[in-house]
Amino acid sequence: MRLAAVLALACLAGCASYTPQQIVEQGKQRTHNSAGQPGQVAGCIARNLENSSDALQASVREGPTKGSFEVVLRVPIARTKPNNAIFIVDPAASGSRTTMYMKPEISDQTTDKVAATAFAGC
Repeated sequence: MRLAAVLALACLAGCASYTPQQIVEQGKQRTHNSAGQPGQVAGCIARNLENSSDALQASVREGPTKGSFEVVLRVPIARTKPNNAIFIVDPAASGSRTTMYMKPEISDQTTDKVAATAFAGC
């Protein structure tokens, strides 16, 4: 099943509406280390997510700390509950470290699929 369909079905089945900050505070976490610089990695994550399905939207913006970036994943077809994941890409000694935060009620299996899709080649 395509990633967007999995996320949409999961949310239609009971996801609460979250702001990006609430997802960071309450969500499930996955991490990824990369040799790339934070801006490059954030762009790669956004492209991977959007290329995996026409139903996904990923936006990149400056992150909460200097040199960091944030990627927000939305599933617009889940109109009332569109925010699903936040990726914060921070500078690290040898490139960058990304932490993905996923809505807490999304299954571990779906969270792992999203992480694998997002981080591929980044």
